[in-house]
Amino acid sequence: MKHFLFIALLSVFFYSTQATAKESNWYIKPTFGISLLSNESAKITDVLEQTGSTNIDVSSGFNAGIGAGYFLNSNWAVELYWEYRTNDSETTLSDDLVFTDGNFASSIIATNAYYYFDSHSSWQYFLGAGLAITQEIDIDLEDANLERSFSGSGDVGFQLIGGIEYSLNDQLHIQTEVRYLNFSDIEMDAEENVTIGSFSSVNYTPVSLQVNLLYMF
Repeated sequence: MKHFLFIALLSVFFYSTQATAKESNWYIKPTFGISLLSNESAKITDVLEQTGSTNIDVSSGFNAGIGAGYFLNSNWAVELYWEYRTNDSETTLSDDLVFTDGNFASSIIATNAYYYFDSHSSWQYFLGAGLAITQEIDIDLEDANLERSFSGSGDVGFQLIGGIEYSLNDQLHIQTEVRYLNFSDIEMDAEENVTIGSFSSVNYTPVSLQVNLLYMF
């Protein structure tokens, strides 16, 4: 009788753990990638006594983030995502006022939806889209004497996502993806280390080539 009860309890435990594994729809997803950003133009007002237009030349940088989401079914998932991104920049305020050292950076919060295409192998393709809001976006103008910062927040944009996933097992998946982010008409105002001035009419459209590690729990 004891052996029967033990086998019965073991069977119930095995079945419940298998059911839990199959029904585990929550996930967490750290991300890391290369940030590509095109050169931009902007309007400046009273920035170091300069008013008019400016050019922002940007080089490649990096982005890192973390996502937490839920699979509604085998095809659809929704996600809350946070990301930090930074690119080195060179800003020209006038012919004789060029800041060759600088930084164009942002942190964003986004809600994304993904569609995973049906697959009968460990490889699976997916597409996604989402709404994003800037937690902070800022540009720094640096020289040998000082760093001057201009920042803004609360701008609303969108992102488009496409990638491929490889399943190591039921819980652990590796993804590679391309992510396009778009914010238009951003304004950044002088911070405490600058008395006055602002950047306006800035478009922020970075592209990420990134790797994600998705863990189901």
